[in-house]
Amino acid sequence: MGLSERPRGRERPAQYAVLGVDVGKLNDPTVVAIVHPVEEWTGRTHHVGHKPPWGSCQDCTHEFRWRHDVRGLETLPLGQPYPVQARRVVDIASGVLSHPGIDWMFLSTDATGVGGSFVDALREDIMNRGLERIYVVPITIGSGEGDACKGSFSSGRVWVSATALMSRLKNKAQAGRVRLVDTDETRALLDELRTMEFGLTESGRLRFGARPGSHDDRVYALALATLNEGQAITYSESPFL
Repeated sequence: MGLSERPRGRERPAQYAVLGVDVGKLNDPTVVAIVHPVEEWTGRTHHVGHKPPWGSCQDCTHEFRWRHDVRGLETLPLGQPYPVQARRVVDIASGVLSHPGIDWMFLSTDATGVGGSFVDALREDIMNRGLERIYVVPITIGSGEGDACKGSFSSGRVWVSATALMSRLKNKAQAGRVRLVDTDETRALLDELRTMEFGLTESGRLRFGARPGSHDDRVYALALATLNEGQAITYSESPFL
């Protein structure tokens, strides 16, 4: 493809969607963020092996990046047992899976602390219903300042520091790579984002969090749903690991 030609499709929607699930604890509700990754053309081209003029490009390729389209947010009622909440999350996943072009679903779920039992409830509900193409990805959120994740969606488990999780969401939002729809839940999400504060601890470590009395559940759900960068994802069983 020469440089004078433009990509035939400026956007390439992923064949999967991601549910980011922030598991409620005590007085915090469980929140689900529905995200559909889309590969979009940046308007730039990777030029390989030659200098200007660019018109004779042969092996050069157009540059794409991943955008995260938020298709919905839902806050589940407080006080419901985890099996009931898990059933609702799987209902949402099944509904998204019925849309044309969505071939499989990933449930990117906070598995920190009691979140592990929520992961069990999700897997139990999926198994009991005999559902396919819905995969639970436990995300363990740790302390520290690591800037990279351990594990992957394809391996079925991920560890990420809270700082890295939020920093990635912040960077993607500032780069225009998160697209929202105008709903009451989205406006509540924006209110939560405005209360998030970044600072330094006495030891010099970066920290963040919502202001006292504020919530960050929607922010975490969105961060979990946008953690993956849209790599070509395959799923395989990983027993005994």
